Amino acid sequence: MRKLKLQMQVSLDLFIAGKESGMSWMIWPYTGPWTWDEELKKYFTDTTASNDTILLGWDMADGGYIDHWNNIAGQKDNPQNVFAANVVAAHKHVFSRKPRRSRWDNTTTTTEDLATEVLRLKKLPGKDMITYGGATFANALVRTGLIDEYHFIVNPAILGKGVSIFKKLDDILRLTPCSARVYPCGITVLIYSDHNTKKGPPLAIP
Repeated sequence: MRKLKLQMQVSLDLFIAGKESGMSWMIWPYTGPWTWDEELKKYFTDTTASNDTILLGWDMADGGYIDHWNNIAGQKDNPQNVFAANVVAAHKHVFSRKPRRSRWDNTTTTTEDLATEVLRLKKLPGKDMITYGGATFANALVRTGLIDEYHFIVNPAILGKGVSIFKKLDDILRLTPCSARVYPCGITVLIYSDHNTKKGPPLAIP
């Protein structure tokens, strides 16, 4: 069964955005010059390449995520080009509360129940899957109990308040630490697995 990974930039107190500061506290807020060191860039690019499916919520997809990386992939002199090409090559599976038509290549939109559809996708052949959010969608995925690995890209900043993906959990989320690495630019990457990930009943694949 394929794994589902969640990868997000977070503050030291696990917020993904500030109430007022937005993403200004990030060493690299996904736009502008790529200010991460080369080792961290390689981790980021290799992690994306290890998956062939990206799960997104409609708000993030429609808010510019796919268009942004499609644009970067076409810029040969941009150092983010390789990462962007991996995003373009991966199939984007976009969840929406109401029927919508995708305007992007290599993208499917769905209104299927989140947990049921993720379980179906996990049983398909291929590489692993990854999600980057946004906040509401990531929180919904966390609450399904279907995330196998959490990849936190931790910025050396404490926000005190902000946007969290860990709201309204039904129970304590107990994770197993897999690795921790400090990178020269100041980022720490923490990787955890959830060995209690719900596997669900066997599903018939059409």
